[in-house]
Amino acid sequence: MVTKMQVVSRKELEKNYRMVKLLRDTPGYKIELVERISDKTKLIKRTYFEDKREIFSLLMKADIPYVIHLKVMLFDTDTIILEEYIEGQTQRFSPDRKPPPFCY
Repeated sequence: MVTKMQVVSRKELEKNYRMVKLLRDTPGYKIELVERISDKTKLIKRTYFEDKREIFSLLMKADIPYVIHLKVMLFDTDTIILEEYIEGQTQRFSPDRKPPPFCY
């Protein structure tokens, strides 16, 4: 399913979203939980410190089920992606579930 996505400027991004929590910060990328100020919708913001326009443009065109929906993209010296945030615990990290045998 191809999702409608918008491309925005850095100024629009900073004006409309606020950081809730820094999840990871490395030399190559940063991941944050952000909130859209207008409606309190939470999203994951991924900032890659290089141009990854080609990769994410291809992902937007791909019709792959179970792939996170990209909502907003910004390309300048960095590549910034806002993607759907799904709140909850995954099966992989659930403390009361054993992993399937092929995950050992």
